Amino acid sequence: MASPSRPSLPVASGPVLHGIMHTAGDYGFQAQLISANTSTALPGVPVPVGKTAVLIRVKLGSDPADRTSIVPNHQSLAIKFPGCNNCMWTENASPNVPESDLLEGTKSGRTPEALGKMEANMPYYKYFWQFVPEGTDLTTAQWCTTSPLPAEVKCAPLGQVTPLTAHLAADDLN
Repeated sequence: MASPSRPSLPVASGPVLHGIMHTAGDYGFQAQLISANTSTALPGVPVPVGKTAVLIRVKLGSDPADRTSIVPNHQSLAIKFPGCNNCMWTENASPNVPESDLLEGTKSGRTPEALGKMEANMPYYKYFWQFVPEGTDLTTAQWCTTSPLPAEVKCAPLGQVTPLTAHLAADDLN
């Protein structure tokens, strides 16, 4: 009898950024880039006229990994690109899906976008998005952690940004 195949996990191969959430204490997190895409239509998320959504998918974890932490919200990451004068954070983000849920093919353990708890040694996956003017050259764009303290801001190249071709369900982002 054939065994059912387990869902595959998204491959996180981009750079890892380390950041701090300053929310009722300092909580470390790490984020590794999985993909960067553009789209003018996201399920359940209206994209303003004249704008394109830059959608990044990341793999998250506590930093250090063996500690419980707070999930970084959409104000923890920003996409910086030439001509951006006020790239302080992304527009919004999806709930956080634990790796164990992805492996089981469910989303029952999702934590809220803001102030959810990350268990120690548990990877999470989520989307962040930011609206940019249509036609923006993203070849030198970066994704960055944000913080009230300039010394804590870390950036890495966003890398190749491609048009979104995969189907996203509304519950992937909401």
